[in-house]
Amino acid sequence: MYFLIQANVYSDPDHYKIFDALEELNIDYEVINIPPNAERIDCETDRKDVFVYGSVTIARLAKQNTEWVPGSFYGGSHLYEVYSKYYGENLLNHNVSVHKIPEALNWKKDELKFIKPYSEAKIFTGKVFNRTEWEDFVFESLENQSNRITEDALVQVLK
Repeated sequence: MYFLIQANVYSDPDHYKIFDALEELNIDYEVINIPPNAERIDCETDRKDVFVYGSVTIARLAKQNTEWVPGSFYGGSHLYEVYSKYYGENLLNHNVSVHKIPEALNWKKDELKFIKPYSEAKIFTGKVFNRTEWEDFVFESLENQSNRITEDALVQVLK
Protein backbone atom coordinates (compact mmCIF):
# COMPACT_ATOMS: atom_id res chain seq x y z
CA MET A 1 0.00 0.00 0.00
CA TYR A 2 1.15 3.53 -0.81
CA PHE A 3 0.23 6.28 1.67
CA LEU A 4 -0.25 9.93 0.73
CA ILE A 5 0.21 11.90 3.94
CA GLN A 6 -1.06 15.46 4.18
CA ALA A 7 1.72 17.71 5.46
CA ASN A 8 -0.28 20.65 6.77
CA VAL A 9 -2.59 19.07 9.36
CA TYR A 10 -2.29 21.56 12.21
CA SER A 11 -5.18 20.46 14.40
CA ASP A 12 -3.66 17.06 15.28
CA PRO A 13 -0.66 17.43 17.61
CA ASP A 14 0.23 13.74 17.11
CA HIS A 15 0.09 13.82 13.30
CA TYR A 16 3.85 13.21 13.02
CA LYS A 17 3.52 9.77 14.67
CA ILE A 18 2.23 8.24 11.42
CA PHE A 19 5.73 8.59 9.97
CA ASP A 20 7.30 6.44 12.70
CA ALA A 21 4.71 3.71 12.13
CA LEU A 22 5.09 3.73 8.34
CA GLU A 23 8.88 3.66 8.52
CA GLU A 24 8.90 0.90 11.13
CA LEU A 25 6.62 -1.19 8.89
CA ASN A 26 8.58 -0.25 5.75
CA ILE A 27 5.48 1.16 4.02
CA ASP A 28 5.96 3.53 1.08
CA TYR A 29 4.59 7.04 1.52
CA GLU A 30 4.73 10.54 0.15
CA VAL A 31 4.07 13.80 2.00
CA ILE A 32 1.93 16.30 0.11
CA ASN A 33 0.60 19.78 0.81
CA ILE A 34 -3.14 20.34 0.42
CA PRO A 35 -4.14 24.02 0.33
CA PRO A 36 -7.54 24.74 1.92
CA ASN A 37 -9.02 25.67 -1.48
CA ALA A 38 -7.51 22.71 -3.39
CA GLU A 39 -9.63 21.20 -6.13
CA ARG A 40 -7.49 18.11 -6.73
CA ILE A 41 -4.57 16.18 -5.29
CA ASP A 42 -1.26 16.94 -6.98
CA CYS A 43 0.53 13.62 -6.82
CA GLU A 44 2.48 11.73 -9.44
CA THR A 45 2.12 8.01 -8.84
CA ASP A 46 1.10 5.17 -11.10
CA ARG A 47 0.16 3.03 -8.13
CA LYS A 48 -3.45 2.05 -7.58
CA ASP A 49 -3.04 0.81 -3.96
CA VAL A 50 -3.19 4.34 -2.55
CA PHE A 51 -4.52 5.46 0.82
CA VAL A 52 -4.73 9.12 1.89
CA TYR A 53 -4.15 10.27 5.46
CA GLY A 54 -4.93 13.77 6.68
CA SER A 55 -7.87 16.14 6.81
CA VAL A 56 -11.39 15.84 5.48
CA THR A 57 -10.21 17.92 2.51
CA ILE A 58 -7.74 15.28 1.31
CA ALA A 59 -10.23 12.49 1.96
CA ARG A 60 -12.87 14.26 -0.11
CA LEU A 61 -10.42 15.01 -2.94
CA ALA A 62 -9.18 11.42 -3.03
CA LYS A 63 -12.66 10.28 -4.09
CA GLN A 64 -11.93 11.87 -7.49
CA ASN A 65 -9.27 9.21 -8.10
CA THR A 66 -11.62 6.28 -8.49
CA GLU A 67 -8.78 3.91 -9.41
CA TRP A 68 -7.17 4.29 -5.96
CA VAL A 69 -8.03 1.46 -3.59
CA PRO A 70 -8.87 2.05 -0.80
CA GLY A 71 -8.23 5.73 -1.56
CA SER A 72 -10.28 7.45 1.08
CA PHE A 73 -12.47 6.43 3.99
CA TYR A 74 -14.45 9.64 3.77
CA GLY A 75 -17.84 8.96 5.34
CA GLY A 76 -19.06 5.70 6.78
CA SER A 77 -17.94 3.91 9.90
CA HIS A 78 -14.33 4.08 11.08
CA LEU A 79 -14.59 1.29 13.61
CA TYR A 80 -11.99 -1.45 13.80
CA GLU A 81 -14.75 -4.02 13.42
CA VAL A 82 -15.63 -2.63 9.97
CA TYR A 83 -12.07 -2.19 8.68
CA SER A 84 -10.80 -5.55 9.95
CA LYS A 85 -13.33 -7.46 7.83
CA TYR A 86 -11.77 -6.03 4.68
CA TYR A 87 -8.15 -5.35 5.54
CA GLY A 88 -7.27 -7.93 8.20
CA GLU A 89 -3.53 -7.97 8.87
CA ASN A 90 -3.01 -5.01 6.51
CA LEU A 91 -4.30 -2.63 9.19
CA LEU A 92 -1.46 -0.83 10.97
CA ASN A 93 -2.71 -2.05 14.35
CA HIS A 94 -4.66 -5.16 13.38
CA ASN A 95 -3.87 -7.05 16.58
CA VAL A 96 -6.56 -5.53 18.82
CA SER A 97 -9.49 -6.64 20.92
CA VAL A 98 -12.65 -4.80 21.95
CA HIS A 99 -14.02 -4.97 25.52
CA LYS A 100 -16.48 -3.25 27.81
CA ILE A 101 -14.49 -0.91 30.01
CA PRO A 102 -14.98 -2.82 33.30
CA GLU A 103 -13.96 -6.21 31.83
CA ALA A 104 -10.77 -7.64 33.29
CA LEU A 105 -7.93 -7.72 30.78
CA ASN A 106 -5.19 -10.34 30.69
CA TRP A 107 -1.88 -8.74 31.61
CA LYS A 108 1.60 -10.21 31.50
CA LYS A 109 4.13 -9.07 34.09
CA ASP A 110 5.24 -5.48 33.36
CA GLU A 111 3.14 -5.40 30.17
CA LEU A 112 2.01 -2.13 28.62
CA LYS A 113 -1.10 -1.81 26.46
CA PHE A 114 -2.39 0.98 24.27
CA ILE A 115 -6.07 1.45 25.18
CA LYS A 116 -8.49 3.90 23.57
CA PRO A 117 -12.23 4.42 23.37
CA TYR A 118 -13.86 2.30 20.70
CA SER A 119 -17.04 3.89 19.42
CA GLU A 120 -17.23 7.04 21.57
CA ALA A 121 -13.85 8.58 20.80
CA LYS A 122 -14.31 11.62 23.05
CA ILE A 123 -14.88 9.90 26.43
CA PHE A 124 -11.14 9.77 27.18
CA THR A 125 -7.83 10.11 25.40
CA GLY A 126 -6.23 6.83 24.40
CA LYS A 127 -2.76 6.15 25.72
CA VAL A 128 -0.37 3.47 26.95
CA PHE A 129 -1.30 2.01 30.36
CA ASN A 130 0.30 -0.49 32.67
CA ARG A 131 -2.03 -2.75 34.62
CA THR A 132 -2.20 -0.60 37.76
CA GLU A 133 -2.77 2.63 35.81
CA TRP A 134 -5.57 1.04 33.78
CA GLU A 135 -7.33 -0.52 36.76
CA ASP A 136 -7.11 2.76 38.68
CA PHE A 137 -8.40 4.69 35.67
CA VAL A 138 -11.37 2.34 35.25
CA PHE A 139 -12.26 2.45 38.95
CA GLU A 140 -12.03 6.25 39.17
CA SER A 141 -13.89 6.76 35.89
CA LEU A 142 -16.80 4.54 36.85
CA GLU A 143 -17.04 6.14 40.30
CA ASN A 144 -16.99 9.67 38.86
CA GLN A 145 -20.58 10.44 37.82
CA SER A 146 -19.58 13.68 36.08
CA ASN A 147 -17.82 12.04 33.12
CA ARG A 148 -19.36 10.17 30.18
CA ILE A 149 -17.70 6.81 30.89
CA THR A 150 -20.20 4.10 31.74
CA GLU A 151 -19.97 0.36 32.28
CA ASP A 152 -21.25 -0.13 28.73
CA ALA A 153 -18.48 1.95 27.15
CA LEU A 154 -16.27 -0.02 24.79
CA VAL A 155 -12.49 0.18 24.58
CA GLN A 156 -10.06 -1.03 21.95
CA VAL A 157 -6.92 -2.67 23.31
CA LEU A 158 -3.75 -3.08 21.26
CA LYS A 159 -2.13 -6.31 22.37
